[in-house]
Amino acid sequence: MANELVQSFEEAKVLAEETESVPSYKDHQNKVLIPYFGDKYSKVLQGCFKSVKAPDDSSFDLIIALGSTGSVDKVYRDRETNIGLCMIRELEKDKFPSPIKSPFYVHISMSFAE
Repeated sequence: MANELVQSFEEAKVLAEETESVPSYKDHQNKVLIPYFGDKYSKVLQGCFKSVKAPDDSSFDLIIALGSTGSVDKVYRDRETNIGLCMIRELEKDKFPSPIKSPFYVHISMSFAE
């Protein structure tokens, strides 16, 4: 539930790191959740770069808090960019595959440097 979620990016990052330290959670994240994000959000990202005027291609981090059904309960960000905001608008409407615990915090680092 949303009332169980932490409030800050820093708190969410600590919980995401704890999740990654548990082998079964990390395995689920790497085999299910990250591939889902990569497949869907590579297209979303392309759309954001096409639709956002003067896109900011600087890096940013997101922490996605997933509920028991895969709903995106909250998205935390370390900094605000127009590309990040474009992605977050889509993330907030999304439903991921169900995680193996709830809330499940997933850390995503976005970097566009070649």
